[in-house]
Amino acid sequence: MGQILHPDTYEFNGPWLLDKDDFSSLQEILDSICKDLEASFVTEVTDYVKQSFPGISGVEITRQVEESKNDFPFGIKRKHSYFQAGNSTKLIGNSLNEIIIDKNLTTFKPKEFFFSILFSDRNRFSISLNKYNDDRLKYELICFDQQIGDELKDRLDSWIEKKKPKIHTSWWSRYGDSFQGFVAFAAIVLALIAFLPSETTNSDYLKGQARELIKKGIKQDSIAKAVELCLKIQVDYQDSNFKPIKETADPIYSRLFIFSIILLVASIVRPKTTIGLGHNKSKLKFYKFWEKLITYTIPSLLIVSPFLDKLMEWWKK
Repeated sequence: MGQILHPDTYEFNGPWLLDKDDFSSLQEILDSICKDLEASFVTEVTDYVKQSFPGISGVEITRQVEESKNDFPFGIKRKHSYFQAGNSTKLIGNSLNEIIIDKNLTTFKPKEFFFSILFSDRNRFSISLNKYNDDRLKYELICFDQQIGDELKDRLDSWIEKKKPKIHTSWWSRYGDSFQGFVAFAAIVLALIAFLPSETTNSDYLKGQARELIKKGIKQDSIAKAVELCLKIQVDYQDSNFKPIKETADPIYSRLFIFSIILLVASIVRPKTTIGLGHNKSKLKFYKFWEKLITYTIPSLLIVSPFLDKLMEWWKK
């Protein structure tokens, strides 16, 4: 029967917006990982003992396994858990829960999270989240017992699936800066069209007269007038009756300008990986609010806005 061989290292794109409850639920998974990796470690040592001492059995296997746990190539059990601030200051604990309830966390501004457990080279796990590492969550899982390893991976991937950002938020965070220049240029052009005053020209005046004449219909008595207008337009004749009239641009341009400004701000202020503990709590709240505002509220208003006038008329009836 075949086996599915998974890679050892996995990476997941952010931005990761994680709060206290998210890390508490992660701790439950880490506890089970530690427990199951230790069981896999015992299986590895038992297999090693059986190969090293052919014919060994019963109580002797148990005794030899306990002795071999601390001998080469084993005996390297280590566990690390910490949050790190931007100045490389670390807040260390035996578990996430221990760090989360630590009073020092209230004055801390974590930028990086790291946890690792090592029983042997063939039974180890680590997970890290670094704000400065492309907003990616990364974990490594190596387990001697293939079945236990698959179960641990499924458990961890389930947590990641629940906490990972929506695909549009991920793309927004990663690629928002790539079209800032285009949006800024569009905003400038739309502002010039929407807000700079414009005046009718002599040509506009003559063409307006021609349109009115066409609407009424060119009859026998208006042929001379039509020919005169054609000649005036052709030679760009300056009509003595022409008076410039100030005109405002179509409202659609001002709406497009406002929309382009929103896009520009959104491309600059993008959600970034935030460990919402300590001083980062308010920052995390802002990013979650901003994400909903940009991805749901504003698009909904833009879709509804063309129908607002009709809705207001209907409401007043």
